Amino acid sequence: MANAGVASVATPPATVSINALTALSITAVHAGATTITYAATPVPANQALLIQTTGNLSAGKAFVKNRFRTIHYAAAAAASPYVATTAQNAKWGAPILGSQIFVRGFMVDVVGGYKSLPLIASAIVS
Repeated sequence: MANAGVASVATPPATVSINALTALSITAVHAGATTITYAATPVPANQALLIQTTGNLSAGKAFVKNRFRTIHYAAAAAASPYVATTAQNAKWGAPILGSQIFVRGFMVDVVGGYKSLPLIASAIVS
């Protein structure tokens, strides 16, 4: 902390309990809706759900860690499913028949910024 020119932290921050996602899935339809379903629902108080997706990828693609981009934050009390068509298409373009789209979701503590471990799911565009 001395390098930043601020006082040392004498008392560490309190431990934060974050509700992790227990389920995550995506459905994408060519020239139709893209829907993301998650659990637990609704999003708990003082937390938000961070949703990241990829664009259209080859159906055989498996390593996508560096391709995720944020498309939506679901605030507390938001219920599943989230219709991501507008946000997904604005970020990546319309789904292409036979391509694969991935989704990654985190729960975020809005007070301290702590994130849960992510869940990842994918779907072939039908």
